[in-house]
Amino acid sequence: MLQTAKTLTPGSVRIVNLTSSGHLAAPKSGINFNDLSLKASGPWARYGQSKLANILHAKTLHTTYGPGSPSARNGEGEIWLSSVHPGIVETNLANSVEDSGSSIMSVFSLLRVSGFLWPADKGSWNSLFCAASRDMKAEQSGAYLEIFGRFLEPKWQSGAAKDVKLAERLEEWTGEVMRKEGWVR
Repeated sequence: MLQTAKTLTPGSVRIVNLTSSGHLAAPKSGINFNDLSLKASGPWARYGQSKLANILHAKTLHTTYGPGSPSARNGEGEIWLSSVHPGIVETNLANSVEDSGSSIMSVFSLLRVSGFLWPADKGSWNSLFCAASRDMKAEQSGAYLEIFGRFLEPKWQSGAAKDVKLAERLEEWTGEVMRKEGWVR
């Protein structure tokens, strides 16, 4: 990707990480590296942890390859990154969570009736904006975005989603595992 980014104008090469406001359900500590499967927690905590990891990964990549990064300043290529919340989308996620009880289903029913629950195809619009829109700006790279590139307010991001040290720890842990498994050298 960097080779391609070197030859094109900034913003031509992009990475989009799909995340969710569901990251708010991650453990308070952020990512539990000692028990990544969160055996003692429910499915929403596991979902939240995975979505939090997507946000942190995009921020780490932005720091390394995004606008203003050493890679961009040195002419080695600039890649725009984003973490995208697709909106509250009608999927079978809530239906597949057996222990969520009727409360989550009631919330989804209320959202559906109120018009706040989007059909699945509309949920892709935000990702498409970040991947291909000419309206995306360099200052949006690395951000947590929703609804056609609108920045999400800090209140919609957990403290863990803004934790630079946690993002660095996730990057270190990922590198260790990938080397251990022989996926990278």
